[in-house]
Amino acid sequence: MQSRGRGPYIWGILIAGLEVTGIAFSYFRAAWIAALLVVIGSFGIRPRRFGRTVAVAVIVGSLAFAGTAQLEHRNKAFEARASNTSNIYGRLATYDQGIQIFKSAPLTGIGIDQYSTVTQERPPTVFHNVRSVTAPHSSFIAVLAEQGLLGFVPLILLGGGIWLVIRRLRAVASTNEEGVLAGSIAGAAAGYLIMSLTLTMLPYEPSNAFFAAFLGVAVGRLDVRSAETGRAPAE
Repeated sequence: MQSRGRGPYIWGILIAGLEVTGIAFSYFRAAWIAALLVVIGSFGIRPRRFGRTVAVAVIVGSLAFAGTAQLEHRNKAFEARASNTSNIYGRLATYDQGIQIFKSAPLTGIGIDQYSTVTQERPPTVFHNVRSVTAPHSSFIAVLAEQGLLGFVPLILLGGGIWLVIRRLRAVASTNEEGVLAGSIAGAAAGYLIMSLTLTMLPYEPSNAFFAAFLGVAVGRLDVRSAETGRAPAE
């Protein structure tokens, strides 16, 4: 953000390309979607430039569709992973079972780290002939079942607070650097949400630490702008 010229953009595109390539060969569909959202957010979301967001989304979506079609024809492992529906049905069965567990203790939940123990004592839920598994596979289902409403409501409020931070940063952004920061944090938040819906992200310290540090940068920038606004009348 401090360098001038094309150097930062070239390095940024190179690093992003390496990251996206690595995620593509992970064969993890939620990670693919999250990566696309990060790319769209970082390069496409800018304050008061909705047309740019649409254009970048269309371009990224088209490239992703074309790349997926080619890989499905040439890579058997990729084709098997992309067309696998049993994994999706298994997650839906798991989510249904998680909701049933939540109903058994809606206020305080069944206790932290007790999800697997409780599911082993219950008959599995079946969706399209696919059985549920003993892990929640979702941060939201895990918190809802293990901590009940006392834990789930603060989690939702925290998500709302993050949305307000992003919204405020986009509203006050007046420089290109602030626009890049606002778009990047929006993409990162959307990607983290997708991953949290399909994976229990809360115990993963590196991912949470990085996202928390990124949010700290955004909040710090908002603090600077608030201080500048407060000094403006005196100047």
